[in-house]
This record gives sequence, C-alpha cells and structure tokens, in this order.
Amino acid sequence: SLSVFSDIFAANLLLPYISGSRCVKSAGLYAVFISIISSAAILLAYCLTYPYPASTSFIVPMYQLARVVKIGVYFQRLESIFEFVWSLAIFLYTSVYLFLICDVFRRSFDFREYRPFVIPAVQILMYFVFREGSYVHAFGAAGIAADGLFTVYFALPLVFGVIYALKTRNKKV
Repeated sequence: SLSVFSDIFAANLLLPYISGSRCVKSAGLYAVFISIISSAAILLAYCLTYPYPASTSFIVPMYQLARVVKIGVYFQRLESIFEFVWSLAIFLYTSVYLFLICDVFRRSFDFREYRPFVIPAVQILMYFVFREGSYVHAFGAAGIAADGLFTVYFALPLVFGVIYALKTRNKKV
C-alpha cells in the first residue's frame, strides 16, 4: 500500500529538523518496540474476544473491542477514552502532514517561509474532509482516489525534478 511509503517519506522529510542521528535511532527503536508490544496486545485481545466469522463484518474493529470493556460507574465503557485518543492522534497526524506539505512547497519554489502555503493547503484538506457524507463512503472514496492517483504520486517527483533541473540550468547559463 502507498500509505506505508508515505509515512517513511514523511519521516525522511523531518530529518533536517532533528538534531542528530543518535536521537533518530533511539526514537525509532523506541517506536518500533512500543508498536510491537501494543500491536501484539491489541491483536491478542481482539482474537480472544471475537470469533473469526463475526470479526469480518466490523468496519472499525478497535471501536467494537472498546465497546466491550466496562470500566466502572463513571466511565461506562472504554470507547469514550478511545475516541479521545483517536481524535488527538488524527489531529497530530494531520498537523504533521500539513506542515510537511507546506514545507515541501516552500523548498520546491525556493521561498523563505512556508506560511503562504498554509491557508490554501488547509482549504484543500477541508474540502476532502467534508466531501463525503459518512465514514463508510469516505473509505470507499479513499480507495477509488488512491487507485486513480497512483500516476500523480509517482509523476509528482518527476515534475519537481524537471523544475529543479530547469532552475539549475538557468542559473548556470
């Protein structure tokens, strides 16, 4: 899937803002270790809770698992905490990618600041967010868009390479 490579690409774009390779290596090891432990615990809990035929019809399996857990009187179920953490994670993920989009355009067009790109990028992002009516339709549209945008994903670096080659050729002449 292309989304796996987009996270690796985003991590490489963030490297100039980090103060050394030792910090990157230790953060990467911690992230891999924590994700292995949490993924194994979640997978084990999910597989032990739901049988295979019932689990194939769930759209968001972790949400279904969070509804099963009962904490006490004040928090009836774990899903309220899960939704808060999920919303916070989506906000952070979107903020990082918005910064990266603006920073890539700043570097590509040789601007000093990325701020002129923030409002147009947010407007485009909000268009895609509010375009679909429900979560299920958004998943379907994302699949169709990903299938149709593979050429754009792979042609965009070529376009930026041509722009860079033209800029450097004009500076040499």
